Amino acid sequence: MRSYEIEIPFEVIPVQSARFRRFGNHISSYQPAKVVNFKKQVAEYVAEDIKHETVPLFSKVPLEVRFLFYFKPPKTLRGNPVYKITRPDIDNCGKALQDALTGILWEDDSLIAVRHSFKMYSDNPRIGITVNCLDKAL
Repeated sequence: MRSYEIEIPFEVIPVQSARFRRFGNHISSYQPAKVVNFKKQVAEYVAEDIKHETVPLFSKVPLEVRFLFYFKPPKTLRGNPVYKITRPDIDNCGKALQDALTGILWEDDSLIAVRHSFKMYSDNPRIGITVNCLDKAL
């Protein structure tokens, strides 16, 4: 497969810094439940879309990935801006997807050589994902 494209009909939940908790002398890290649930939901949605394909779709090839994050605009938004320039950080949004799709779309997220990410406003919150194999020569 040379490319793959999907639109996921829900808003991204960004990965946060790891949280820590102590049990006696033991300290463990964890992600909040909403982040874990989001990753699981994304993985299940994409897995259902590619259920007749060999998983992971991409293995041992450099990838170019495009993430489009659409957020519902706040009611107080003035004008008609297209791009979202407030939190969450775009890297944390991308990392959430990369983690969720490892083992499903790609063997490991280290295969991603180029990543384009956009945060935009829309009345229809969603996530657009496009994955392309890169040719060896530029």
